[in-house]
Amino acid sequence: MKGFAALISVIIIGAVMMVAGMMVTLTSINEGQMSLSTSRNNGNLSILDSCSEDSLLFINENNTLPAIIATPNGNCTTTVNSHVGTSWDFTVTSPAGDYQRASRLIINRGSNLNIASWQDQ
Repeated sequence: MKGFAALISVIIIGAVMMVAGMMVTLTSINEGQMSLSTSRNNGNLSILDSCSEDSLLFINENNTLPAIIATPNGNCTTTVNSHVGTSWDFTVTSPAGDYQRASRLIINRGSNLNIASWQDQ
C-alpha cells in the first residue's frame, strides 16, 4: 500500500510539473508573438512618419504630391482628399498588410509650410 501511495504521488507531482511547464512555454510563445507584433507595428509607423515628412517636402518644394513615396524601408501611397489653392488635405498610407497605418495631414503652403493637422489613423 505504501508503494501505491508513493506511485500516485509521483504521478500527481509529475502531472502538475508538466502543466506548469506547458504554461511557462505557452506564456513564452505568447510574449514572443506580442514582441514581434509590436516590432512590426513600430516599423510601419516609422515608415509612415518618413513618408509623411517626405510628402511635406514634395509639397513645399514642388507644390505637387506623388501617388507613391519611396523610402529605403518601404513605399507609401498618398491620396489627395482636397487641394484648393495653397490648402492641402491628404492621407499617407503605409505598406499594406496586417500592420497598415495611415496619417491624414492638413497643411497650408504659403511663404511657410504650416501644418494645421496631423492625425494618425
